Amino acid sequence: MAATVVASPGASGSTILRPACSQPTLENSFFGCCWSRNRVPLLHHPLDFKGAKRILLTAAAASSSSSSSSSSSSSMERDSAAAATADFFRTPAQSWRSQNIKRFEHLRRLELDNNTEKEIAVLNNLMSVGSEQQNHNGTILRTRPKRIILVRHGQSEGNIDESAYTRIPDSKIALTEVGWKQAVQCGKKIRHVIESDHEENWQVYFYVSPYRRTLQTLRGIGMAFERHRIAGVREEPRLREQDFGNFQNRERMQLEKAARIRYGRFFYRFPNGESAADVYDRITGFRETLRSDIDVGRFQRPEASSKNMNLVIVSHGLTLRVFLMRWYKWTVEQFEGLWNFGNTGMLVMELGPGGRYSLAVHQTADELRAFGMTDKMIADQEWQKKARPGELNVDWDTSGPSFFTHFEAMERGFDLEAEIPPDVARVETERIIIARRMEPPVAQSN
Repeated sequence: MAATVVASPGASGSTILRPACSQPTLENSFFGCCWSRNRVPLLHHPLDFKGAKRILLTAAAASSSSSSSSSSSSSMERDSAAAATADFFRTPAQSWRSQNIKRFEHLRRLELDNNTEKEIAVLNNLMSVGSEQQNHNGTILRTRPKRIILVRHGQSEGNIDESAYTRIPDSKIALTEVGWKQAVQCGKKIRHVIESDHEENWQVYFYVSPYRRTLQTLRGIGMAFERHRIAGVREEPRLREQDFGNFQNRERMQLEKAARIRYGRFFYRFPNGESAADVYDRITGFRETLRSDIDVGRFQRPEASSKNMNLVIVSHGLTLRVFLMRWYKWTVEQFEGLWNFGNTGMLVMELGPGGRYSLAVHQTADELRAFGMTDKMIADQEWQKKARPGELNVDWDTSGPSFFTHFEAMERGFDLEAEIPPDVARVETERIIIARRMEPPVAQSN
């Protein structure tokens, strides 16, 4: 049962939200969340943790204890009290959760001697990231989606005949018959993944690129779902294919792709088109939209209460790889080691027990290696399975130390300033080489 929230005026035009509860053990002034008129959090002021523990455990005991003489209405009040207390500690802002993670962990580590399992469960529930929360307007923040499923489109005309791009705009390239059948089978696979949870109340919500082949793939996938299973669809232009530059010249494009290998797959920009770095920029914007949608449950109707929502993103090979790069903060080098999705190939980002999405929940290590992920990247995904939002994997390569190469030399006592790294260009040497190349050839004597 969700707690009731009431608003009271605060200082400087702010509004203080407090749980409204008739239980005397719940002090309305115990914990306040202040919001300014522009919805910026101003103050979160918890009292001392001993007082927090006392109130929490009192409410938990009130909820768990019952007597034969208690009426159903008083039982409901006790349940409401416990729910209000738990909701009291939840926050709508993930950034706020990150800043206060240590406070909550400290509370959870308090002495729990002689407490019942029910009481301990209430304390542990304070750190739950998958439960409904209330925002500053009293609106319920929905449960986070169970999965984010990434799907590449089915086989298209361009996949079997690159000359199609010379006469058909990229956005209008259609699926082949094989591609349509792949899409239908992909829908069945997605449904099988979802139904493996053995839960009845599940739905899917789709984000799709506006290109014809992805929209057709979406329709094929949708064949596996009844109307009530589809929560909604959003056409998202930022999920479009990398732009290769209007109508393409086949021979010229082959030269461009060869140049991309020499230049680097991430930074090479096609003439009148995009680089993977450009795609990264627009995917960053989409990621923020997606995170906002997840936080407020925008893909569910207000009256919906599905605890097993599954997001499906139907897009293109490079776009999906860039999306994963952005989500997990992979480096350019790590991105360039990844292989493209096959047609209707999919990767599943599944919610771990800690509340973060991990590729290692659904996929095996061998499957991730086949995608091009290194052992260190896979180890990070294993960490993601158990980690909570706001936590940092200090052993992860991209967190800092791996970018530096001097630590071993420092430990051995080498003169760091005298050592020039081997990958640093020798300017004088380069000038000599260039000068020699510019010298006229010496005439050969007979």
